[in-house]
Amino acid sequence: MHEPSLVFLDEPFINLDPIYQRKLREFLQEYIEGGGTVFMASHLLDIAEKLCDRVAVIQDGAIVATGSVDEIRGPESNLETAFLRIVGA
Repeated sequence: MHEPSLVFLDEPFINLDPIYQRKLREFLQEYIEGGGTVFMASHLLDIAEKLCDRVAVIQDGAIVATGSVDEIRGPESNLETAFLRIVGA
C-alpha cells in the first residue's frame, strides 16, 4: 500500500455527516502527526481553522493572502470574519 508524504484534498468534508467529519478530522490529524502533509481546499473555514497550520485566501482565481492561521485571522476572532475582510465582502 502507498504511504504518500503529501496528499491533495478538494473539499473533503462536504456532504459528510458529523460522525464521518470527526473520523476524517482524526485521520488527518494522525496523518499530519506522523509527518504527512495535507494540501486541502475548503470553504468550511471553521474546520480549516482547527486543522491547518497555514492558509491561503483565493479570490477570483488568485491568492490574495497567505500565512499562518493567526496571521490571516489578524485582529478578528475567526477565519470567517477575516476572510470577509480580506475579500471585501
